[in-house]
Amino acid sequence: MVLNGILLQACDLSTNKTQKVEIEEKSSDFTPPMGPYGLPYRVGNLGGKPVNLSEGVSADYELCPVWEWSKAEPECKPRPKRNYDSVINFIAFEIRYTDETLLVTYVKAPQAKTLDKEYRIQDASPDTPWVDVFAYAGNRYLKDGDMRALLDRTVNNKPFTSSSGRLSYREVYKKTDQLNYGLEKYIPDPKWISQYGYEETDDLYVSVEKNKNEDISMINCTNHPLLQKCTLRFILEPELKVHVDASFSKKHLKDWKKIQQSVKAMILSFTVQETVTSHIE
Repeated sequence: MVLNGILLQACDLSTNKTQKVEIEEKSSDFTPPMGPYGLPYRVGNLGGKPVNLSEGVSADYELCPVWEWSKAEPECKPRPKRNYDSVINFIAFEIRYTDETLLVTYVKAPQAKTLDKEYRIQDASPDTPWVDVFAYAGNRYLKDGDMRALLDRTVNNKPFTSSSGRLSYREVYKKTDQLNYGLEKYIPDPKWISQYGYEETDDLYVSVEKNKNEDISMINCTNHPLLQKCTLRFILEPELKVHVDASFSKKHLKDWKKIQQSVKAMILSFTVQETVTSHIE
């Protein structure tokens, strides 16, 4: 499930978090709207726009993050109240890309029981239609928001000296002349294979349709026979300053465009057009 990925993410708190906590706590007259299942939405600002997040979507905040809660930070107690100015730096969810269904297993959701049963059956299959989505914004967006720089670093990666003193070719790729589903294909360097074994390598697929930062998509697909997964990376600009990692079955590589469109549509559906927020004078 996506929560495992959340716990592995590190988050740096802002240096002026004490002041920000006080501001958010003073905005106590703001009440988040109710979601579709009888619980209030988790609200915040994702990539520059206000969002409502219902059950099925996990989130963390730039200020006093939920998943990096620390007893050593008394300024985070009580937990600050969130509003549409609260910067979200991470959301996670699962979506069935074939019909853009969000996985919701909350007991009061009318579809929960049926959907959970379908999910358990489908997700156990090698060709599962379910996609794990991790989207980064705020202080987590800066590192990989520049897709051009990320692409250049990846395809031009050089061998490095490992801790043992050996020259390692891990994650060094060679470009091929192949074009798969509109994607340029890169394969692992032969020395990467010889050092670590083919099962420990992956293939890289790149789409640069218009040579613009927002049009670059990168996909890494594992070569391990028991872990047939691909991870698609792209950004949502100009709509949102959000970087997306979407993991799906390798059997659906041909559908990468539909997967990207489905994930993008789901994230954009969380945004709200008009908001009423409490601001400090």
